[in-house]
Amino acid sequence: MPTASDAHRFEAEAHFGQMDRSSKPFIRHINRVAAAADTRARHARLTDGLRVNAATVLQAAYLHDVLECVTQ
Repeated sequence: MPTASDAHRFEAEAHFGQMDRSSKPFIRHINRVAAAADTRARHARLTDGLRVNAATVLQAAYLHDVLECVTQ
């Protein structure tokens, strides 16, 4: 079963060398999204009592732009 670390490695390779609109490494965007998603998932579990799988949330956050932003 793929892990959040696997997803992070995959997206890092997929976005290698890409820059965002402000000429910063695109991976910074991915890491910000993952951090925000992780925080929200923890909040949902602790405060809202939802059964959220943090690893699945991180996988989705890491991979959310791969198909959209990566060209062959």
